[in-house]
Parts: sequence; C-alpha cells; structure tokens
Amino acid sequence: MDESAGTWGNRIRRRAVLKGMSAVGGTTAMGLLPRLASADVDRSYVDACGTLIGVPGSVLEPVNQPGKLAGGFRMLTEAAMLAGPEAMEEWLETYRQATERGDTNDEIAQILYYTAPALSRLGMKLWLFGMWTGASEHDALDDITYEGKSVKDTFVYSAVAYRRGWIWRIAQAHPMGYSHFDLNSWGEEPPMLADYIGYNTG
Repeated sequence: MDESAGTWGNRIRRRAVLKGMSAVGGTTAMGLLPRLASADVDRSYVDACGTLIGVPGSVLEPVNQPGKLAGGFRMLTEAAMLAGPEAMEEWLETYRQATERGDTNDEIAQILYYTAPALSRLGMKLWLFGMWTGASEHDALDDITYEGKSVKDTFVYSAVAYRRGWIWRIAQAHPMGYSHFDLNSWGEEPPMLADYIGYNTG
C-alpha cells in the first residue's frame, strides 16, 4: 500500500467502492475491505478497543495473525458508519489525545464511549463476541452490505472471530468444539485466569 496516498478514508470512499462492485465479478464491496486494510492497520484502533473492554491492546489480537482481525474490524466499521470514515478518524484522534494527556484507562474508556457510543459498542462486541451487532445500531449505519448481509443486521463476523472472542477467555470457557487448550486438558487442574486471557490482571 502506498502510504503517501494517505488513509483509506481519503483514498477510497464508500461510494467509489460500491460503484466498482460490478467490476469484481459480483464480489461485495465490503468483502474487499479486509484485504485493503491488512497492510495498514492503525495500532490506535486495537489499543482503543482494548481500553474499552479492559484488555491490553498488546494481547488483544491473535498472536499468530497480527492485524488480520483488527484490519477487518476497523474497515468494516469505517465503511458501515453513516458518518463515514471521518467518525473513526475523530474517535481515534480522541483516543490519542487522551493518552497523550496521561488520562487513566477508565477515563479514556468513558471519553471514547461518549464521543461515539455506537462505534464504541460495535468495536467492543466485535472483539468480545466476534459478532457484528448492526441491528441494535441501525440508526448510525449506512445502507451497504458485507458478504451479502446488510450492515444493519446482526451476524457472526467470521468463524475465527467467534472462536477467538474475548468473552470466552474472560469467562474461562470455550465455544463448543473448540478450545485454547490441548486435548485432555479437562482432566487437569483448571488453569488460572491469566492463562485464559494471556496476561496477568494483578
């Protein structure tokens, strides 16, 4: 990605992507977003979402796929917001200013939430549940689709996002058919919370 071209929001507008749908053999416009985002993920997005749910940004992403979920989450949210990518830019700038002032994590979380409640809730639920919860935020969203689904609906972002949702680790549980631990680990002493979530809360 040519960084001299600026941010995605300045380079490719939502309408331009939608207009080009017919040129990519029926691929939905939103289906292109993770590929566009993967090379240029804003670290501030991960850190801001981590602050909101109380998980350090340094451990929020899957270690074997850094940037993949974050890039897709951010770009989906940017394109879906009725206010456009500018809403994300303002939200991230609010986060940067708050961290530069030395605000506490609790203060930053409150500031982020009140700056953009819908954007904040969408981000938290993506990381916690692997779910896009557009049905409860439809007034703040545009009329576009992601892989054939309206962004004003609620759906699982991906199987990986669902399996790696932070709600499982926080609850010291796992989704059916998948576990972060090895086979037969159920017969051993239950691990500490830090082993589930990947960092020491104390």
